[in-house]
Amino acid sequence: MAEQRKKTASLLLSVDGNPPVSLECFPAEQWPAAGGAPGLFRVRQGGKWLRGHGGEKYHFMTPEALGGHMAQLLCGHEPAPAPDLPVGTPVRVPNGNTFAGLPLYDATRTATPPFQAADGRWHVHVLLYGRGLVAVPCDTLKHR
Repeated sequence: MAEQRKKTASLLLSVDGNPPVSLECFPAEQWPAAGGAPGLFRVRQGGKWLRGHGGEKYHFMTPEALGGHMAQLLCGHEPAPAPDLPVGTPVRVPNGNTFAGLPLYDATRTATPPFQAADGRWHVHVLLYGRGLVAVPCDTLKHR
């Protein structure tokens, strides 16, 4: 039986001569009894519904998670896991100045949990004197 639900988008990914992969994105609110909520999507890949990590029948994804899934298909590997930097972690942030050829740092604490930016790198917000809240790549931070 053909799918009667309305889809938001259809994508066909063809990477490096591999067989193309089709993705169909459906608004999750079409499955209210299964916990579908506005702003989430249920995704069908290659004609089969994606399942959750625990094998759940109904799996709904945020747009960010869907983007991460597509990036994984394009790159052929799992995205880097979030660094262990909870809110309030003491860190040192490079401030762009040097002394005797060595970089100088500002001491602060993380103000948010890590988030993945559009460049694929993990960032956190930190509060810097004179600059306010600033997003900083996690791979540039030093633990205090």
